Amino acid sequence: MSSRKGLFLLVWVFFVHLAGLYLYTRGFLLTRLALSERTTCHDGLCTLAPTHKRAIVLIIDALRSTSSGLTTGSLPTFIDMGANFGGASVAEDTLISQLRDAGKKQDSSAPRTNSAPLSLLPTRLFPGATVPHRSVQQIDLVPSLALLLGIPIPYNNLGTVIPELFGRDGQLERALELNSQQVKQYLDTYRASASGGELDGAWGDLQERWTAVQNTRGDETQWIAMEAYTRFALAVCRELWAQFNVTLIGLGLTVLAVGTFASVVLYAKLGELKEDWVDWAAKARWLCVRGMAAGSILGVLAYLPLRSFVKGLDALHCVLFGAPLVSSLVVIATARPSLSSLRPTASLIPLILHALAFASNSFTIWEDRIITYLLLSSVAPSVLAGLSAPTARLRYRILGFSALFAFCVRAMAASTVCREEQHPYCHVTFFASSSLPEPPLLVLVLAVPVALGLPWAVRWFCRCPSRTMALRRLCSRGSSLSRFYKARRTGSRSGWTRQTCSVRSGIGFCVPAAR
Repeated sequence: MSSRKGLFLLVWVFFVHLAGLYLYTRGFLLTRLALSERTTCHDGLCTLAPTHKRAIVLIIDALRSTSSGLTTGSLPTFIDMGANFGGASVAEDTLISQLRDAGKKQDSSAPRTNSAPLSLLPTRLFPGATVPHRSVQQIDLVPSLALLLGIPIPYNNLGTVIPELFGRDGQLERALELNSQQVKQYLDTYRASASGGELDGAWGDLQERWTAVQNTRGDETQWIAMEAYTRFALAVCRELWAQFNVTLIGLGLTVLAVGTFASVVLYAKLGELKEDWVDWAAKARWLCVRGMAAGSILGVLAYLPLRSFVKGLDALHCVLFGAPLVSSLVVIATARPSLSSLRPTASLIPLILHALAFASNSFTIWEDRIITYLLLSSVAPSVLAGLSAPTARLRYRILGFSALFAFCVRAMAASTVCREEQHPYCHVTFFASSSLPEPPLLVLVLAVPVALGLPWAVRWFCRCPSRTMALRRLCSRGSSLSRFYKARRTGSRSGWTRQTCSVRSGIGFCVPAAR
């Protein structure tokens, strides 16, 4: 019976954190469905006669623009960013694939250079123009280059052709017509896909704009209507895929902050009660259930007046915010542990610093170096305890295990997998070669046995009555942290080991001390 009560509290903690992460990621980790369709036309009716035989695109900037956006004309979301630095992994229709299908040659250099929005037009007047140059959005480069080179516009393009480039021989009207038809075809296909519900809120306005295009023919009014349609479509999709939902981010962070504090309070209360925790856990279980029920009701009631004012918020979001928030507040109000039990221990400081490091881009990029530093710093309390040990034998053992832990951390850090931003200051040592990003077969074979065997070895060591409490803490902390870091890095490149790494690594943090 006691195990069931403890399991329920663990499930509740899991639910609170899962709800907070869900809300946060729905507002921050924006996604869209990448359509694999390609624009094809064998009769040449979906493009213009080429006015240029070749194009040279010079990109001068660093790490703010994306190769995916520059070649597809789409809006890369946060999740898509991983594909922006590798052209081979872009699954959508691109300028490069259209050039290849047309039998044209293409080449690129400086693959690590990315760009911000481009100033395409020069700093002088165009021939026959009366206005100086202007800056254009980089997304408009794709349809403009495609039609100038006589190839179809990529299927997923949301850009608009640059009018100044099609001002001769009546090309502008035809260019805008092809552009608007391509955008309409893309939106219709996306609407019919599994993710088409994302466009529900703006679909009526999009159809109204397209009707205006069809009702105007052969004059400047139609040009304005076609450009207005493509611009409106871009604005709608940008709001869906390229703008963070600050409301959901705030709700998620609130749930995570309150839930984390409630988890700490719950842990401290159970530590105070020791063997008498069962009765209190039974009471807390029903309080959590009632709190979640009340929070769900309050969330639905709050959604009714807010749905007209807050975009991107639905009833599920309100329920997932209210249920964990109210139940967490109930736990905090019920537990009320002593302040001394809430004082952080020395072993928690590296974990807190690691969490705070993600607030800095530089720390995120160099996370592997930061973790190595924090792991080595975590040995400092054990070293101080070893220097003040009452006997020489105990002193040598504590210092010896501390040195062994430091050696293992440094050996672990010698195996590296470099991020794009770390070049040229990082060299890959984990793979056989930088061109083959796969873990060695030996690592894949030994990953699961080692993850299962290390907790057993730690438990065996901790059961020995001759081991002191200081040695047990040093051993369990060092083994679990280093094994978690190593397994996580291996699993990040192997989908089949990722779940094992995340689950099994938690065992090391739960090694019980010998009584």
